[in-house]
This record gives sequence, structure tokens and C-alpha cells, in this order.
Amino acid sequence: MENKTQQRLMSIDALRGFDMFWIMGGASLLVQICMAVTGSSDSELIRQMEHVDWGGLHFMDLIFPVFVFIAGLSYPFSHAKQIERGDTPGMMHKKIIRRMIILLLMGLAYNGFFKSDWTKAADFRYFSVLGKIGIAWGVAAFIYMHTKSFKARLGWIAAGLLGYSLLLCFTAPDAPAGASPTSLEGCFIGYLDRLFVPGYLYCDNLLEPSGPFVSFFGYPTALLGMCGGDIARSSKWTLSRKPVILALAGIACLTVGIACSPLQPIVKKLWSPTFALVASGIGFVFFALFFYLIDVREWRSWCFPFRLVGMNSITIYFLSACFDFGALSMFFFKSITQLCGPYALVAQVFALLVVKFVFLYFLYRKKIFLKV
Repeated sequence: MENKTQQRLMSIDALRGFDMFWIMGGASLLVQICMAVTGSSDSELIRQMEHVDWGGLHFMDLIFPVFVFIAGLSYPFSHAKQIERGDTPGMMHKKIIRRMIILLLMGLAYNGFFKSDWTKAADFRYFSVLGKIGIAWGVAAFIYMHTKSFKARLGWIAAGLLGYSLLLCFTAPDAPAGASPTSLEGCFIGYLDRLFVPGYLYCDNLLEPSGPFVSFFGYPTALLGMCGGDIARSSKWTLSRKPVILALAGIACLTVGIACSPLQPIVKKLWSPTFALVASGIGFVFFALFFYLIDVREWRSWCFPFRLVGMNSITIYFLSACFDFGALSMFFFKSITQLCGPYALVAQVFALLVVKFVFLYFLYRKKIFLKV
């Protein structure tokens, strides 16, 4: 049985904002602080702010998949509101498809669709992380709509993970001799990209990690997020019990993902099933923590900056590609940052973040929220 009130959870907005903070400049700020303090770029903390080349996992490799997980978290609340409003399945289908298309088109614009030289169309990258969110979330939303039980949704998650695991056992027909089926050169999913995906492929023109095939198999991550949203909405457990259940779900995903990694490696660019489980596990654990602090204990004042970002996360991500926030920050803060000596680069990144937060606060005060 579920709660009738579908109130927007502050914890979801705050977690989304915390996640986006690292993309909008938080990672760069931490890197510059480490370099200024230690005088070196060779530290484990700095490495964690970089993406791995292929196999393995750094902190920054978790940011985008956790965002996909969070996109799933919020859907059960939205779906329940649509049911209460009396929306028909057809209306819900149209909303899902519309959101998928909008995210795909925003991804094209983000990649420079409107300023590209179309005499070199083969060099354009047609897929993006925004499109990947649209595909993975959209597939998961359709499954969620047409499955009424928690067990049925877990079945779809298991089917997606197992099916993709089997696909990743096949080596691409055009792979060099001895290539592993989970290597860049040997993966079958890359072979499908080379056959069917137009334009330039992000990974050495061999694999498009945001293409339709990898994105489709991202749906278990979004659907696991939707299961987390169901737990948060459910009246089966007390409010204080829910963070425990969410944390246990996260530990279970992490345990299975790590335990299976010797059989199939953790590779973000492939969105391998082990990677999906580990990333979803981290998503559950973070959500459990934010849910406990914000919605159970009601400690909310600290999270307001993150909520500012979380309520307009796609807005700030998209506008960062078409508006020069850096130039604006230098217009206002260049003279101040120059006075900071060895911490000048730290001050510059901090100033950039300040400008972005001020812009988001303006949108918040004017009640302007981009809903996709």
C-alpha cells in the first residue's frame, strides 16, 4: 500500500543537486585546492576526480550513473500524481516519449548541432549523456507503467542485466585477433554502433557509450531508482525504517556487482552489468543518507544550495554549453582572484561556482524551473 500524498521529497532534489555539483565545477574546485595545497597533481584524490580510461572505477565515474538512478527515483512520485489526476495510459505514454525526444534533441544541441559544419557530418557526435538519460529512463518508465508489482520490476531488472551479460560474451566479428569481448576493440556492442550509429563514435570511433544500444541497457539503473522511489513512497514501512531498507538494497547491489566483477569487469563506457549494479548500489546508499538526514531527521537548512542545483539540474548543465559563465565570473571577480596568489586558480573556479549559484538562485526566486 502506498501513501496518497505525493509530496516532492527534498532529499531527491538535494541528492540530484549534490550529484550535479561535481559536474558544474565541484570536481575542478577540489582538484585546484589539492594542487594548491600539495603543489602536485599526483594524488589519489585528484585521480578520483578523473574518469578511468576503461576498466575500473573512480568517484567521477559514479556521477552520471547516479544521475540516471535519481531520474528513476523521482518517477514513482510523478506517475502517482498522473494517476491521481486521471491521466490515461495513452497520455502517460505521450509524456514519456516527449521527454525522451526532448532530451535527445537537447543532447544534439549540447554537442553543437546548430554550429556544426555539415560538410563534415560524419565527424559529428549525434548522441550525448542527455540522450542517454532519455533512452534509459524512457525504457524503464514504460516497464514501470506496465508492471504493477515490485517483483515484476525486479524481474525486468534481472532480465536486462543477464541479457546484457550474455551479449557482452560475444566478440565483435571485426575485432583484432585475441581481443576480449569486454575490450574497446572486441566488444560486440561497439560492433553494433559501427554498423548502425551515424557520425563520430566517442571512444576512438569504435564505441558510442551514449548510443542507443548502451543506453537501452542502462534501463536497469533507472528502474532500480524507481524501485528506490517505491520504497520511499510506500506506507508498508515507517519513515525511520525506510533509510535502512534503502541502505540494505544498496549494499546488496554493491555486493553482487563486486562479487561478479571477476567474471565480467566493471566498465562504465560499456555500462556493464557489474558497473550498473555498483553504481546503483552507491545511488541507494546516498539516497538512504539524504533521506535520513532531510526527510526523517528534518535537518534541511544545510542542503538548500544543493536543492537550488537539483531543481534546475538539466538547466545548468545545458546552459553551461551555450553560455560563457566563465567570462561572466571573470568580469566580476578577475581582480579579486588575481590577489589570491598561489590560490588564484582555486579562486577562479570558486568564482565560477558562485556565478552559477547566483543564477540558479535567481531562477528559484522567480519560480522558473525547466521541466523536461
